[in-house]
Formats: sequence, structure tokens, C-alpha cells
Amino acid sequence: MPAALERSQYKTADRSAILRWCKKDPTPRCSAARFFAENEFGIAGYMVYYLSVLAFKYTNDMSFLHYAAIGVLVPALIKKTPAALKRIFKLLAIDDATKARVAAKAYPRYYKIGYALWLLCLFSSGFIAFGYIAFYLPAAFVDFDYASEYWKFIALGLINMIGAWLIVGAILDMIFWSLSSVNFRDYVRYRNIKEGMDVEMPEQIRTLWKIGIGYYILFSPILYFLLR
Repeated sequence: MPAALERSQYKTADRSAILRWCKKDPTPRCSAARFFAENEFGIAGYMVYYLSVLAFKYTNDMSFLHYAAIGVLVPALIKKTPAALKRIFKLLAIDDATKARVAAKAYPRYYKIGYALWLLCLFSSGFIAFGYIAFYLPAAFVDFDYASEYWKFIALGLINMIGAWLIVGAILDMIFWSLSSVNFRDYVRYRNIKEGMDVEMPEQIRTLWKIGIGYYILFSPILYFLLR
């Protein structure tokens, strides 16, 4: 972390400070920080930088873990996912007039907090499902044989973690979208457009349901085997 970044900038996740740092240090390790900063996730940019430094410090594997996994794969995957989803499911983009309207509006600062909490609930749903299946359920059984059976619960937890992100995520999106004010819905559109997913939320929800149902149909033989 460059010395020019003051503590106040860290607290407010100053995006311009991260971008200035990336210009001075244009190596692949900056690409993740730059990506998060440009998408108003400046604090995550700092976190990615620190994680990359720790990874290099303890592995000394600059070429694979430090550059490839952190500096290239994560941002590239996140950037390409929305475009791939729009292409596969033939999703219609938000019209230009709406894009211009939501981009020109001024939004309260606390909308960022509300949007971050929305995302936190979505991500937490998968981790809660994994923790419940992989850690709570085995402990609830009497005389559970961890040596021979525990791997099944880990596998079930991982499968249902992704399933929860899809199905529970769609349900949470429906709830939050229906409760949102007109102005906050415009802010959600604005953020989605900035992140490359310029599709109306109802259509995103329908797509999540389609992917979720298809996902469980695809993994149903594996689930049957693990639950026997």
C-alpha cells in the first residue's frame, strides 16, 4: 500500500487514490484493485491488494497465485459473466433513455449502504446454507462417523451453497425489489449498468430462477447419491 494513501482515504474507500496507485504500479497485481475501484468497491480493492501481498509473502509463487489468480482471473471472470448471461439467455438491455435518466440523477449517500446490505444478504444466503449443512447437521446426529460420512455433508453444503445463491437470491431480489422506492430502484439500475448487467431486475430474477432450477436438475443424480 503506497504511503500516499491516508487513513481517511482508507475509511472512505477513495477510488481515485487506488487508480492513481495503479497508474504508478501497472503490474497485473493492480488489475483486481483497479476493477473494484472503478465499480465503487474501493475498500475491496485495498483488501485484494493486501491478500495478494500476503499470498506472495507466504507462497513465493509470484507467477501463479499472485498474478494469475488474484490479478487476472477474478476481475476477468466478474467482467465477463454479465455479458455471457445476456448472450445465453437473450436478455434485453435497459433502453438508452433510462440509462441516461438514472445516470443523471443524484442519489443519497446512504443508498450505497442499502445496496451493500442487499448484496451482503445475497452472498450470506449461500454461506449460511453451507454452514448449516456442513457443520450443524453432522453435529446434530448422535454418534456421527466423521471419517466415512463427513465428506458427503461437505459436498452437499457446496452444492446447496451455489443453489442458495441462485434460488434464495432470486427470492431475496423479489422481496427487496418490491420493497424498494422508485428512487432506490433507479439507483439499483444505475449500479447494475455500471457493473455491466444493464438488465431490468424482474428479468434478472426470472433468469436466476431458470438457472437455479436447471442447476438442481443437473445435480439431482449427485444429490440422490449423497443423500442415500
